[in-house]
Amino acid sequence: MKFKLTGGQDGVSGIEVAGKRYEPGDEIELTEAKAGWLVEAGYLVPADPKKAAKYAPVQSEPEPAVEEAPEAPLEPEVQAEDPISEEDVA
Repeated sequence: MKFKLTGGQDGVSGIEVAGKRYEPGDEIELTEAKAGWLVEAGYLVPADPKKAAKYAPVQSEPEPAVEEAPEAPLEPEVQAEDPISEEDVA
């Protein structure tokens, strides 16, 4: 089956198959089994638009935002009741 290289998420990534380099926009002939993870990762799409629907990414619902726990208040600094002065140090 023929696939077209998309360039991945950044649109500029190429792949190497059997010692040959393919760049975004190139077409490559691969079995569906070998192309599977590249399609899932967004590097390849079927060259035939009729077959592209079979490989359309599944839209998942966005994950709910995780609320962070509020920060605990800082402990007040404890100061010594009778600070040591220079006179106390011998």
